Amino acid sequence: MIKNVVIISDLSNVDTGGTAVAVDTAYLLARNGLNVYFFSGEGKPDTRLTASSKIKIISTGQKHILYDKNRFRAFVNGIYNLRAARALKDLLGTLDPDQTVVHVHSWTRVLSPSVFKAALDMGFRVFITIHDYQMVCPTGNLYDYQKQCICEITPMSLKCFLCNCDKRHYYHKIHRLLRQYVQNRIIRNAAGKGRIGYIFISEFSKRQLLRRLPAPRNQFFIRNPIYFSDRFRAEAENNSVFLFIGRADPEKGIVPFCEAVHNSGVKGVVIGDGALRAELEAKYPEITFTGWLDKPQIREWLKKTRCLVASSVCYEVSPLVPLEVSAY
Repeated sequence: MIKNVVIISDLSNVDTGGTAVAVDTAYLLARNGLNVYFFSGEGKPDTRLTASSKIKIISTGQKHILYDKNRFRAFVNGIYNLRAARALKDLLGTLDPDQTVVHVHSWTRVLSPSVFKAALDMGFRVFITIHDYQMVCPTGNLYDYQKQCICEITPMSLKCFLCNCDKRHYYHKIHRLLRQYVQNRIIRNAAGKGRIGYIFISEFSKRQLLRRLPAPRNQFFIRNPIYFSDRFRAEAENNSVFLFIGRADPEKGIVPFCEAVHNSGVKGVVIGDGALRAELEAKYPEITFTGWLDKPQIREWLKKTRCLVASSVCYEVSPLVPLEVSAY
């Protein structure tokens, strides 16, 4: 009988849909009586995590590899984070494998593939919710950031190795390739033996992944949990705000959103942050950039919203924002 669930997420504060699902899952499982251990790398824990006595938060206290000033340490930790593996083993050593499930949501920004090996070596059942294309693609998005288009190159092929598709620099791509190689050796071997379960969250992303991935033995389909509170109907017909919620990154279509707002003269608001925020904020002073907000603050903006614009130019997996906003 399962009594414990260890949820693994790079961050404990919500900044992406995957992290939001990890937090919502922890909250819902704890509400249903399970002991939840939220294992993360960094971040101030979301209030839904700290509010429940059934949720124990464990953090390695490490930085996102992109923001670690010690670049050598960041390089090594991104491929195999020994500190994270040891911390996870310490936690799992207090739990019974027959009564515990390890549920992984994200690992590429802080924790690395080492968390999989730690859990598998100790005999725990492991499940992965597939929030992106990290299982096959080194950049995680099947997207060529230099050409700004969907990438159809076979992942980890020679052509993939030679392709400079990274959003930053080719040496970042080399790092991602090394991480992918280590990750594939750990995960695919275990998945082929039925020791890891893949949880798909949309039929579209499942098709895209299985085109490029040896079919895992254990496959499941579970739609993302969407947690609502204080539901209301936004009076869209009386509102003026055109709203963008998400990362200010190229693949999310933030640039065409800003151009469209500017050209049409409507009121635009961007809730989120990312690599392009500072540049776009300076170029389009008429657009309000709020940064990341918590759900109560977002709901206040929804009361003023006429239309949500979902302008992604990459293959989304199962975006939460359109579903959440449509409920209002």
